[in-house]
Amino acid sequence: MASIRTYQQSCNGGELSPEMYGRAGDPKYQSGLAKCRNFLIDPRGPAENRPGFAYVNYAKYADKRVRLIPFTFSTDQSMVLEFGEKYIRFHTDGQTLLGSNGQPYEVATPYSADDLFSLHYVQSADVLTIVHPAYAPRELRRYSVVDWRLVEINFKGALPSPWAPTVVQSINGDVQNKEDYTREYCITALKADGSNESAAGPSTSIRCNPYGTGAYNTISWNAVSGAELYRVYRNQGGIWCFIGQTKTLSIRDEQIDPDASITPPIYDDPFGQSGGITSVKVTNGGSGYGLLRSVSYISQKGRIVGSNGNTVSVNLDAENFHHDDGQGIPYPTITSSQVFYVDGTIEGNGSGGKGRLTYVNNKRTQGMWWDAYLTGVSLTSRGEGYTEGAQFHASLECGSKGARCDYYFPVVLEPASAPNVYVTDATGSGAELEAVVQNGVIVSIVIKKPGSGYTNPVVHIDGSKSGGSGATATATVGKAGDYPSAVTYFEQRRWFGGTYNRPNNIWATKSGTESDMSYSLPSQDDDRIAIRVAAREANRIQHFVPLSQLMLFTAAAEWRVSPLNSDAITPTSMSVRPQSYVGANSVQPLVINNACIYASARGGHLRECGYSYEAGGFVTNDVCLRANHLFDNLEPIDLSYSKAPWPIIWCVSSAGNLIAFTYVPEQSVGAFSSLATDGTFESCAVVPEGEEDVLYVAVRRTINGTTRRFIERMHERKYTKLEESVYLDCCGTYRGDAKDEISGLTWLEGATVSILADGSVEPNQVVKDGKIKLQEPASLVHIGLPYTADLQTLPIALALQDGSFGSGHMKNVQKVSVRLVNTSGLQTGPTFEKLTDYPARGTELAGTPPTPITGEVTTQVNPRWGDGGQICVRQNQPLPMKIVSITTQLEIV
Repeated sequence: MASIRTYQQSCNGGELSPEMYGRAGDPKYQSGLAKCRNFLIDPRGPAENRPGFAYVNYAKYADKRVRLIPFTFSTDQSMVLEFGEKYIRFHTDGQTLLGSNGQPYEVATPYSADDLFSLHYVQSADVLTIVHPAYAPRELRRYSVVDWRLVEINFKGALPSPWAPTVVQSINGDVQNKEDYTREYCITALKADGSNESAAGPSTSIRCNPYGTGAYNTISWNAVSGAELYRVYRNQGGIWCFIGQTKTLSIRDEQIDPDASITPPIYDDPFGQSGGITSVKVTNGGSGYGLLRSVSYISQKGRIVGSNGNTVSVNLDAENFHHDDGQGIPYPTITSSQVFYVDGTIEGNGSGGKGRLTYVNNKRTQGMWWDAYLTGVSLTSRGEGYTEGAQFHASLECGSKGARCDYYFPVVLEPASAPNVYVTDATGSGAELEAVVQNGVIVSIVIKKPGSGYTNPVVHIDGSKSGGSGATATATVGKAGDYPSAVTYFEQRRWFGGTYNRPNNIWATKSGTESDMSYSLPSQDDDRIAIRVAAREANRIQHFVPLSQLMLFTAAAEWRVSPLNSDAITPTSMSVRPQSYVGANSVQPLVINNACIYASARGGHLRECGYSYEAGGFVTNDVCLRANHLFDNLEPIDLSYSKAPWPIIWCVSSAGNLIAFTYVPEQSVGAFSSLATDGTFESCAVVPEGEEDVLYVAVRRTINGTTRRFIERMHERKYTKLEESVYLDCCGTYRGDAKDEISGLTWLEGATVSILADGSVEPNQVVKDGKIKLQEPASLVHIGLPYTADLQTLPIALALQDGSFGSGHMKNVQKVSVRLVNTSGLQTGPTFEKLTDYPARGTELAGTPPTPITGEVTTQVNPRWGDGGQICVRQNQPLPMKIVSITTQLEIV
C-alpha cells in the first residue's frame, strides 16, 4: 500500500464527459473536471462559483415564452428587449423601463410567442432590423428613451414618382419639317444628397425636330414632396438615358448627348409572390377541437413503488434519488457503464409518448458499476392524443433479488392542440395554415406560409388527432408575402435571404443604402443584388454571418460569398462557394473575434467556423467533443456572448439548464460548466453595463405552487466587500438604515429563501406576506432562492510502473488541500454524500462576518475506498468560492 499526493494546478479544462475518463493523455485531462455545476471557469485556471441572478420583473404572460434580445447603441447605452406574445418590453441596469402611466413601457408587435425564437435580427445604431419568414421585415427604431417604433421596411423608394412632364418645342419659324422626329421624356426625384431616387414617372412624348435651326425642348414638371433634386431621362432606342439633373422644375434639352450608363432605377416587390393564400375565412367553427394533446415535458416530481408496495416520493429537481434497500427500493443491477438509462412510456388515452430515466452509478468494483442514483427523467417522444392525467411509467428489475421498481411521473401537456388544416389545389403548393381554437371551436385560421401558384384552393380541416369535427373554411388567392428569414450588413449593403418559397435566394440592397432594392438596365455595380444559390438541396438560408467574407448557413452546408473579379461584391462579380457540409440550426450565431460560433443542425453541438490559411477557406470544428454529455440528445435554444470580465459563451439548453463556455481560443482555453437553478432557463442576452458585460435570463419558476416567468440579471462578479456579493437567485436587495424586518418580497411569497445580511448568513426562512425577519438588524440584505455549487475532480491518473495510469487500482483519499482565493465556506469529501466542513470563521469577533480565506486549507476527509480517487467540493452557502488548485493525499493498492 502506497501513500501518494496528486496535484491539480488548474480547472480550465472544464467539465469533461464520462467518455473522456480513459483519455489520461489528453491535454485537457489534467485540468478537467468530472462535474462543474454552478461554477464558472476563469481562463487563467481557477473555478469560481457563479454569481446569483437578481429579480428584475415578471414577464407579461406567465404561460407564454419570452425571448431576450440585446440592443447596444454604445457601451454606455444598452437595453435588453423582452419579446413576448405580440409585445416588446425594455430592461436596463436591472430595472424595467416604465411609461408615463407608471406601467412597463411596451411596443406592440405582430409576433406570436411560438415564432419568437425564429426571429433573426441585426442592429445598426438606433435601428434593429427584424426578420421572420412569416412576417414582413420590420425595423425597431429608437427615437428617445420612451419612444420606440416598429415599422415595416419600405423597399420601393422613399419618394413618389413625379407626374408626367410638360414638353414644349422651341424652333425657328422658317423650319419646314418641325415634327419629323419623336422625343420621349420622364423624370425621377431624389433627396438633396442624390440618394433615394424614385422610380421614373409617366413619360411624355412630343413630335419635334431637334435638328432644326434654333431647336430645343423645354421639359417642366410639378414639385414632389420631399424631393430636392430631379433627373431627366430621354428614351434612346428603347433605353432611358440620362440627360440632366437640376434643383429647379424645368430643363432645356438642346440636343444633349444622352448617357446610357445612367438609367432610372427599377423597383419591384422582392418579397411578393403571386397566387399565394392571402386570407382564410372560417364558415363553420365546428366543435370539440383541441381536446387531444401532445406531451410538453415530464415533471421531475413523482413516486417510486417497490415490489413490496412501499412508495417513495421523489423530487429530482431538488436532489438525486439514491436506491436503498432500507427504503424498500433496491438498487439496480450492476452495469459496466457509470451512466445508464431506462426507457418508459406515457400512459393515458394517447399514443406514441415516451420518456427516459437517467441513472449514474457512484461506486465501481472490479470493473463494474453499482450504487445507482436516479438523476432525472426526460421526454424522448411527445406522442399525441393525450388528455389531462397522463403519466410517465417505467419499470426496472432491481438487483438479483427478483425485486422490481415502478416509476411514475406526471406529465405536462402542450396547450390545446389545433386540428390539421391544409390546402389542395391543382396548381399551387407550399401553403401552411394553423387553426385558432377557443372552447373547442375554430374561431380563425392563421396563414403561416402563403405558398404560391394557387388558382382554386380547397381548405381541409382534419380533427382526427386533435379531436373535433364540423368546421369548414374558404381561402382567397392574391399576391402574398414571401419574407426572408436571415439578415445582416456587409459591404455597405443590407442582406436578406431564405424565404419559404425561395429558400436559396439572396437579396442585397443598393450599395450604400438601407432599403433601396432598385436595379438598372443595363446593370450597374451599385445595383441591388438578387440571386439564387445553386445548391444541391433546397435548404432554407438560416443565417448570414459577416466575417472577413460573408458566410451564409443553411441546415446542410456553410457557404462563402465573395467577389469574383473585383474588390467588392457586385451583381456581376459575385461567387457563392460551399465551405463545408455540416449545417446550422435556427439559433442565431455569435461573431467572436474573427470567427463565429453556431449550433449545428443535427446533434445539438456547438461549432466554430473561421478562416484557415492552410485550407484556403473557412473550416468548422466541433467545440463540444470533450463535453458531449451536456449537448447530446438536446438542442441549443439561445446563445449569447460576454467579453468582460471573462470571455464566456452562454447557451440555453433544451434541458432547461444554462451552459457556460469559457472561450479563449488563442490561449487554447475552452472550458464548459453547467448552471442550474430552481426553475428552467428559457432565454439569455448580454449587454454592456458599467465595467462588465451583464447576462440577463428569462426563467420559468414555480413558487408557492404558481408558475411564472421571470426576467433576471446576473450580479456583477466584481465586488469590494463580502456583504456586496450576491450568490442567490431571483434575488432582492435591501440597502438603507439597519432594520430587522425586510418587506416588499412579493415575488418570493411562499418560497424558502436564503439570506445574507451585512455579510453574515442567516437561517433560511419562508417569505410570508412579502416579509422576512432577521435575527439582527442589518443595512445591506440579500434575499433569494438558494442554489448549490458542486465541483468534482476526474478519476486520478498516475504514471505507475505497471503502465496502468492508476486504472484497476483501489484508492482511498485521506486528506485534501485546496488553495482558495476570497472564499468563505468550504465542504470537501470523496463523495457529495460524505462531505467535511472547513470552518469559515477563525479569529473574527462575534457579530462580524467571517473574513474570506485566501490561501491553502487542508481537511481530513471521511475515508472511502474506490477506484476513482476523486474529490468533491461544494458551496451550499450564499458566499463566494474560488478554487485555484487541489492537492489530494491518498492510498493506492
